[in-house]
Amino acid sequence: MEDVPNDGEAIRASQSRPEAFEPVFDRHYDSIFKYLARRVGPDVGGELASEVFTVAFAQRHRFHEDAEDARPWLYGIAANLVRRQARTWKRSRRAGQRSAGGNVIWLDPAPEDRIDAQRLRQVLIDAIS
Repeated sequence: MEDVPNDGEAIRASQSRPEAFEPVFDRHYDSIFKYLARRVGPDVGGELASEVFTVAFAQRHRFHEDAEDARPWLYGIAANLVRRQARTWKRSRRAGQRSAGGNVIWLDPAPEDRIDAQRLRQVLIDAIS
């Protein structure tokens, strides 16, 4: 049976053999996707999860040489992408309000709002019934 390298070994090897990065993707894509989907929804979460690994691959030379586990690094990239996405949504909302003279109601897709909406779901179902 072939030994599978830890994340650090795979990332270091990918410097000269890009295909060596594959085990990092295989090991961590699902958990990164789930993390992102909980924060921005499954559609945007899927896009951002792919972007996490694109960024990680492009910046693999920055991975700490002695580290064996890439999860903290990958979650850091994911968190940065979520913050960037939130800023994009806010800018878009403000631009829409300016162009419509402030007469548009925008639904803010921020994670906190989705959590509040999920809490109110049963209340709304009961009220509609």
